[in-house]
Amino acid sequence: MTMSSHCLKMPPHSPDLNPKTTIPRCELDPADRLKTVDLMLSCDRQEAVNRTRESLGKIQRNDLVERLTATQ
Repeated sequence: MTMSSHCLKMPPHSPDLNPKTTIPRCELDPADRLKTVDLMLSCDRQEAVNRTRESLGKIQRNDLVERLTATQ
């Protein structure tokens, strides 16, 4: 996979951002659902699960939050 030049022009990380959990937008924009999951998991597995739970809660899919919790 090649990245275009705009992918490389990211602002410097501020001290409160953890670069390990930051996925460049240029990698997310062309990604389908499976690639998005792969990108999230490659950064930090537990953070990916936490953010998924948070997102599912926001769309009121507590049934899926419970299923995700049960599979861990």
